[in-house]
Amino acid sequence: MAQTRKQGWDQIHQIVASLPESVRANLPKPRHWERLPQETKDELKRIRNDQTLTRQQRREKVRAVFEKLPPELRPPRFRHGGAFQSQSQ
Repeated sequence: MAQTRKQGWDQIHQIVASLPESVRANLPKPRHWERLPQETKDELKRIRNDQTLTRQQRREKVRAVFEKLPPELRPPRFRHGGAFQSQSQ
């Protein structure tokens, strides 16, 4: 039986979360990473390294970080809402 998209993402989350911090730190950063303010990078790094978060919690926290940025600094998927539009909208 084929996995659902959610099951696939959950499995990826488990694999990445199980990696040592030294390995996770060397994973490629998203394309938009260099344009982000240092404070935002630090906040995203804290979220990424928080092993107590579920995939959904991590996604919500990342969404909240990007929503605080001006539209021109947001990654393309976050600029106009779309799939990542906040639940309150």
